[in-house]
Amino acid sequence: MKGRFTGGSLDKARLDTLVDAVYAIALTLLVLDLKVFRVVLPAAMPGVLESMLPEIGIYAIAFSTIALLWVCHHYYSTLVVGTDFTHVMLNLSPLLFVSLVPFTAAAMGNNTDSSWAVAVFTLNVAVICFLYVLNWAHCRRRLVPAEVDRGLLDTMSANAWYSLAGEILATVLAFVSPVLGIAVAAVMVPTGFAAMARLEPRIMEAVKER
Repeated sequence: MKGRFTGGSLDKARLDTLVDAVYAIALTLLVLDLKVFRVVLPAAMPGVLESMLPEIGIYAIAFSTIALLWVCHHYYSTLVVGTDFTHVMLNLSPLLFVSLVPFTAAAMGNNTDSSWAVAVFTLNVAVICFLYVLNWAHCRRRLVPAEVDRGLLDTMSANAWYSLAGEILATVLAFVSPVLGIAVAAVMVPTGFAAMARLEPRIMEAVKER
């Protein structure tokens, strides 16, 4: 990808702090949808908790998905020098949809047999991934130093596109079977963490050489 490295004229520390705060709030809000709405006798509690397993499973998927998005942002951001107006806007835009995840996760958790409920969650995540693809493309052109290994940057770009493709696939499959949509969304999480674990040594090496 061709581009002219300019470096950001502004310190990106405040931007990173805002991003971290929004992710932290979104992660915390997810648990608020897990409620026992009535007084339960001790003997009945195991059955109540068993009936909540689908909601707990969705909570785990949603929490892990947001956590993965934050990890990706954190690692990719380590290669970015400074910020500019476009970069700020391309970081703020995904936060609109990160903040929406607790709502879309609740819709899916309460309606796991609904294609639309599952699709609204996976599409929510797909939009976040798409905006981060745009963000990373801008960073590569303007905010990542030229000496950073191009092969590493290409791999990071490919991973961003794979994440987007996976979430789009989950959205499409949700209309075939909600279970399939949820399954793909769930598989995307360990796959994404594994990809970042493989990239970590190369990213850390690039940071040291910068």
